[in-house]
Amino acid sequence: MKRWLPGFIFFVLPTIFAAQGEYENNTITSGQLSGEVCSYNALTDKLVFQFALQVGFSNDSNSHSLNITDHLVQYGGRVLLHYALSSRFKVAAGFGAWSNPEAPDAGQYNYNEIRSFVQLKHYITPRRATITNRFRMEQRFVQNQENTKYEYKPRLRYSPKAVYALNSNVVRAKTVHAYCMGEIFVTPGVDPILKQIRLLAGMGYNFSKDVSLEIDYGWQWLYSNTAPDFRATIIGLTLNYNNAFTW
Repeated sequence: MKRWLPGFIFFVLPTIFAAQGEYENNTITSGQLSGEVCSYNALTDKLVFQFALQVGFSNDSNSHSLNITDHLVQYGGRVLLHYALSSRFKVAAGFGAWSNPEAPDAGQYNYNEIRSFVQLKHYITPRRATITNRFRMEQRFVQNQENTKYEYKPRLRYSPKAVYALNSNVVRAKTVHAYCMGEIFVTPGVDPILKQIRLLAGMGYNFSKDVSLEIDYGWQWLYSNTAPDFRATIIGLTLNYNNAFTW
């Protein structure tokens, strides 16, 4: 159980974490803080089971608040099963459930969401670096604004990511690494079709071969009819466990 203690401590961190929003024309823009605990467990040489818990907060720019934990905007989790086709390609399938409390800044009403998804991930591994391209197709079932029924809203996601080991040739125990990533969200058949763009850069540290912590900073753009061109600053914290069920 001692292996899980840092995870519980980490998951509470967002509730006491505060940060300043950005100033633009004497107004405060939206800021968001997200936390995630993620576990990867090898079942065979090619099969890996993953599960993750997530929580997200934001400030209230309408009241000129600088506290990035004003509103709980999302919490939930997902599970995936990864299969290695080769050293360069992996496929995965999974499902998840999220609750999304109301966030007026982003045009978000209070709703729950259930989704299943399949993905393909491609790996390139030059010296000291790992570059990935992830393609994900999501089958989403989202509550309507009245919370009376679930509506089918499929979505496509593409996310490139580059990780670079700063003090080692590979990412391993005691390694500090830098990374950058982006993500594009597309909703076929819905106006606007481009729903979200996310850009992040961060640093990570591997405490051991099984435990690592990452913190990143970035920007997110949301496009919707209720909140066109909404932009938020993002701070993210991710704690990763490998083989967490090895007691």
